Amino acid sequence: MRELVRHAVLWRSQMAMALVLLLIGGLFYLGRLPIAVGLLAEPWDKVVHASLFAVIAILLALSRKQGTWRWLVASVLLASGVGALDELHQHFLPGRSADINDLVADFLGATSGVLLMQYCKNKLSSPWF
Repeated sequence: MRELVRHAVLWRSQMAMALVLLLIGGLFYLGRLPIAVGLLAEPWDKVVHASLFAVIAILLALSRKQGTWRWLVASVLLASGVGALDELHQHFLPGRSADINDLVADFLGATSGVLLMQYCKNKLSSPWF
C-alpha cells in the first residue's frame, strides 16, 4: 500500500508540473492573440487573473513530493513572477498594456490558492497533499 501511495504522489507531482507548463504556455500564447484585447471588463478580468494564478500556485505547490512552508512561499513567488512576465509581455503587444492591478490580482490569487490548499490539507489529511 505504501508503494502505491508513493507512486501516486510521484504521478501527482509530474502531472501538476505538466499542467503548470501547459497553463503558462497557454497564457502567453493566447494572450498575444487579438481576441485577448478587451476580452473581459473590469472587475471580471481581475477575478480571472486571481483564479488562474491560484491554480498555478496550487499546482506548483503540488509538484513537490512533500511540500514545506518554504516551497509554499516559493510557489507563490514563482506564480507571481510568471504574472510579472505576463504583464511585461503585454506591454509589448498591440492593444494590450501592463497593469499593476493585474499583478496585484495575480499575487493575491496565488497566495489565496496556496492558503486554500493548506487549509484543505489540514482538514483532509490526505497523502495527495
